[in-house]
Amino acid sequence: MKPANHSMPIRQRPRIHTLGLHALFGLAGLFGLLLAPAAHSNEALALMYYERPPFMMDSTDASGTVSVNGISADPSAAAMKAAGLPFRWHKFGAKRIMEIIQENSLAACGVGWFKTAEREQYAKFSRPIYRDKPWVALTPKKFTLPANTTIASLLTNKDNRILVKENFTYGGLDLLMQKAQSTRISTTAEISQMVQMIKANRADIMFLADEEASYLLEQGGFRASDFNLVRFPDMPKGILRYFMCSKKVPDEVIQKLNAVIRFEG
Repeated sequence: MKPANHSMPIRQRPRIHTLGLHALFGLAGLFGLLLAPAAHSNEALALMYYERPPFMMDSTDASGTVSVNGISADPSAAAMKAAGLPFRWHKFGAKRIMEIIQENSLAACGVGWFKTAEREQYAKFSRPIYRDKPWVALTPKKFTLPANTTIASLLTNKDNRILVKENFTYGGLDLLMQKAQSTRISTTAEISQMVQMIKANRADIMFLADEEASYLLEQGGFRASDFNLVRFPDMPKGILRYFMCSKKVPDEVIQKLNAVIRFEG
């Protein structure tokens, strides 16, 4: 079996999320996607990603071919290749990826997603591919915390404004944040936009993965001097990341991936 090309020319990438799938997979219909047959192991599986450095980043070479790399993308691609499963990368927004998997209209997987009880009702998950480092807090430079501040004490302060992303899981922090007495500011903005909101003092605190915070402050166009990066002694263990697939992906594909995923964290 000759493996499929693992990247797609940039001219084939969808420009509009909801309509892009129609053109990309030959589906039609004004009221949504038509059902597509489940993928077999010899068919290219759609690996869906959204731009989120350093977990998933794309680049284009001189020929116009798109490559996807990063903390989540690299082990995902390695597992697909080791399992002998052809695949193609397709870029969508995070919300659209979730919708596609929930719709279950085609065989497709998102990479680097967190597993929750709610998501397990409509998606299939592989073994974990990566565990985040313990999460950290990002605050404006003028917002300082006492030394040795704990998460528990931080979240019981009613004056603190916590910026959170809607429909986003914070892993071990979720339960703590549900009980928090701090003011909760919800947003649908992307992570980089949330950092801008913190810089502009529109909120006091946001939580994000240590890897992501370090990347944004070192290479993401932000100045570290504009923020405080806070690590906590009682921060829960980092969250595991998985392949999250629609139920149209055959169990055989998940089993092949699980057999070659070597992460033991």
